[in-house]
Amino acid sequence: MSQKRIPSLDGLRGIAILLVLVNHLAGAHYFLSQPVMARLGDLGNLGVRLFFVISGFLITRLLLNEFAATQRISLKAFYIRRMLRIFPAFYVFIMVATVLAGFGFASLDREDLLYSVTYTMNYYSNFTPNYSLRHLWSLSVEEQFYLLWPVTLALLTPARAGRILVGVILAVPVLRVVLYMAWPAYELLANTGFEGVCDALATGCLLAVGMRRLLHVEWFSRLLVGRAFPLLFAAIWIANGLRDHPKFFWLVCVPFLNGALALTVLRYVHAPELALGRILNRQPLTTIGVLSYSLYLYQQLFLIQGRPVTAVFMAFPLNLAMAFLCAALSYRFVEQPFLRLKERFERMPARMIETRVPTTTLSAPVR
Repeated sequence: MSQKRIPSLDGLRGIAILLVLVNHLAGAHYFLSQPVMARLGDLGNLGVRLFFVISGFLITRLLLNEFAATQRISLKAFYIRRMLRIFPAFYVFIMVATVLAGFGFASLDREDLLYSVTYTMNYYSNFTPNYSLRHLWSLSVEEQFYLLWPVTLALLTPARAGRILVGVILAVPVLRVVLYMAWPAYELLANTGFEGVCDALATGCLLAVGMRRLLHVEWFSRLLVGRAFPLLFAAIWIANGLRDHPKFFWLVCVPFLNGALALTVLRYVHAPELALGRILNRQPLTTIGVLSYSLYLYQQLFLIQGRPVTAVFMAFPLNLAMAFLCAALSYRFVEQPFLRLKERFERMPARMIETRVPTTTLSAPVR
């Protein structure tokens, strides 16, 4: 494992993508039916929510560590790194899906392509009848987050940025309910629109900003690593199953889920030696976590049911094997070459990365 890797994060990504995969397998031949899976709650949305919390935490921690090392945050360097990490696999997948659609093995149209390539699918995914690119809504949310948060953190101190995060976390649940009451159709956007889900990312960001301070609180540290902590997993399960009451769910359950998932991330990043932490840091879970980006991209082609062509590779477990195969190929031949390019870029002297955006003095970095 690379020294840059944060303990347990790959394993947590593995858990997140497994939740998505199990949810999307519902109704596949030789797998559990959709009514049976519905009793388990929306596992896919829970997995995506965990991805959001991890993304907010990781990006903020990396930016704070960059400032600790250089006394500046380079927005240009950040966006170049993100493009090298995100864009190649994303746009290759869209090209693959477009080719498959020409042969009837995928479902998309021009509007799907337009919203996907512009990272705005989160405002269209609930309105398109096609399935192949619908899941890109979550990646659209993350890309919108990448545009806004690094600039905010670069221009403000962590304390000021932290206050903005607290404001977002408090305001977004109310906004979801107000928009739903004023416009009932907003229910279709509450789980995908940036303004409806950015509090999950903000919670991860706030965790990174306040992590060091939290861990210095003795009673909190004891509870964090205590034996009673796994009871929180049962509470997460219960809260995630209350979607039939949208106003209560968005106002109370979603903030709870965001906070509980953030605490879970903190627990196993801070104490990877715990029982579940040891599992999170072992193969095959870490391998699944490393593949999670490409796996999320390609699983939609094989797992989501209701497509116009019935084929043997859509039945379980072959559909799952096909998703892993495509993810492995994408990681090997698309992600890895650009990750190596990203690593070479990161080793470049700071003076070669052109202008850096100065910030006011930040507090001590998150370690």
